[in-house]
Amino acid sequence: MGSRSSSGKGLAVLALIIGLAGLGLGVYSIMQIQTGVTRPDSSISIIVGLWESLYRDMDNPDFNTERDWLIEVGDSEIYNSNYINLDQTAQHSNTRFHLIKSGWYRVNILMRWENMDSSYYYGLWVWKNDTLFMTPGYPVPIGTYLQVNIQFYISSDGNDYYDFNCYCLYDNFLISSSQVRNQLTIEYSGEY
Repeated sequence: MGSRSSSGKGLAVLALIIGLAGLGLGVYSIMQIQTGVTRPDSSISIIVGLWESLYRDMDNPDFNTERDWLIEVGDSEIYNSNYINLDQTAQHSNTRFHLIKSGWYRVNILMRWENMDSSYYYGLWVWKNDTLFMTPGYPVPIGTYLQVNIQFYISSDGNDYYDFNCYCLYDNFLISSSQVRNQLTIEYSGEY
């Protein structure tokens, strides 16, 4: 009989938690509608660029050390020039992504960082039109490498460009030469 009473109390607590979670989700949804924030249409997914070879680019004057560099893409598997163009200038060769169709884009970056020190912080910084846009950083690695796997959304008015910057304040690091561990994908996810 004692376990039956405890079971009833446990179910009541569980029901209360579920109810509060539902209320929180409802408030969050209302806030999103009221603030006018629109989300990309997740049913649209057009791959506009897929690169399976990623390298460190240190030729840019602003990102030119072994601890502060841009992601450079190699040969593409898929490339749709109706949505995206890669800058081919000396300063930004295969590092600057021009998003030429207005809307939302989903970026997926998979890469293995190596030659790391577990006492330092390493991060990925996203630059939009030469301004720091977002810093989806990473925790300190446990060992000498970190398998980076991140997905995020960016937007374009049809004239925006992005650079992806890998950075550590104190330590040099690199991308794995085993390209099977590296991939950058950009997908078009719909209009604003």
